[in-house]
Amino acid sequence: MSSRGFRDTVAGSSQLLLLVFRHSIAAPVISFVVSFAALLPGVFLIALFGQHVGRALCFTLVGCCGVFSGASSLPPASRRFGAIGLTLLGLIYYSNFIAIWGDTTTDEGKIINLHDRSLAEVILLAFGGLLATAISWWLSTRPPQPLDGGLSSVNRLAPLDRQG
Repeated sequence: MSSRGFRDTVAGSSQLLLLVFRHSIAAPVISFVVSFAALLPGVFLIALFGQHVGRALCFTLVGCCGVFSGASSLPPASRRFGAIGLTLLGLIYYSNFIAIWGDTTTDEGKIINLHDRSLAEVILLAFGGLLATAISWWLSTRPPQPLDGGLSSVNRLAPLDRQG
């Protein structure tokens, strides 16, 4: 193999590695970071609207912001299904590592069951993720809009034919 062919192979492999990195690592990390960042405004929603409505808005906001930001970092061709995958990945993470599914003891020594609360939180996160998936789906089906008022750059730069 010549050195040019070797360089082309290495360049193609590095581009493939970058693409795999972007799909499998960067999008979930972005989604994770933005979800935790969206938790702060969500806490203010809980304080503003109370436990029930505030928690519903908080977890919906966290799910929507996380999935939408992670899906936006993906190439346009894979945003639709990437948003679904990020929603599922977020739900699996939350239900396995954050949610409390059994009984817990309060500071006063009472035993309470947190299963229903955790289930409601997972459902609200799923709703937010599916909302972001629908928004990503809708944005990816729309044709791109021109930024310059409808004139393409070719029409703007072409000389005008003046007959006179």
